[in-house]
Amino acid sequence: TVLELPNGLATGVRTASDFLMALQLTGAAKANSVANMQLRLPVVVVGGGSVVCGGGSVVGGGVVVAGGAVVGEGAVVGAGAMGSVYAGLLAAAGHDVTAIDTWADHVAAIRERGLRVEGASGDRTVSVKATCDAADVGPVDLVILATKAHDVQAAARAAMPLVGPDTVVLPIQNGLGSADRVASILGEDRVAIGVVGGFGASVVAPGHVRHEGWELVRLGERHAPASERIETIADVWREAGFRVQTYDDTD
Repeated sequence: TVLELPNGLATGVRTASDFLMALQLTGAAKANSVANMQLRLPVVVVGGGSVVCGGGSVVGGGVVVAGGAVVGEGAVVGAGAMGSVYAGLLAAAGHDVTAIDTWADHVAAIRERGLRVEGASGDRTVSVKATCDAADVGPVDLVILATKAHDVQAAARAAMPLVGPDTVVLPIQNGLGSADRVASILGEDRVAIGVVGGFGASVVAPGHVRHEGWELVRLGERHAPASERIETIADVWREAGFRVQTYDDTD
């Protein structure tokens, strides 16, 4: 779904906060509908980035979709530096990955040349599908929110079209506190916790990211011991080469 703003307002829209303010000024409303469909264990990663993608079209973030033997399909909303590292390494592990991001130049570069990830994990260029519209993806099994913590609520709202009856949402930042804010938007039972450290990721150019390390990915439930779904998600990350630890107590 794409919302068109009057030219006078659309010109200044560059962030999720700008977008929400513009909606308030115009009185616009958006209804998200999720079609009933058979899910195939999809994964989604939601990250940050600007809100404008190409010709002034307004969307709420970006998405990378990863699929394969264990995870059949997935998505990353906002494939910035960290989101692109996740997407590229998941794709390199053999998962079917689609990147959906609001940065039009990044999306175009990924489509034309693939996604290059270099650094601590090596140097590879991976064929990854890319688009600016999360509606192209539909419901998936795992949504990874890879935004900065202050953008996580906007990312959660942007991820609504990706959420189906069995979707797990994994906010994954370099600190705690985001999961509760996401749960207030997307539902208490579907939100888990992810914390990363030691990656040092940066965008070199459109379609090209670098990370200086990949120390550890920490996963857990919000208010319960590590469950079967957490262990399954951990295995997906491990298959892509990430060092992963699950926790029984994240409180």
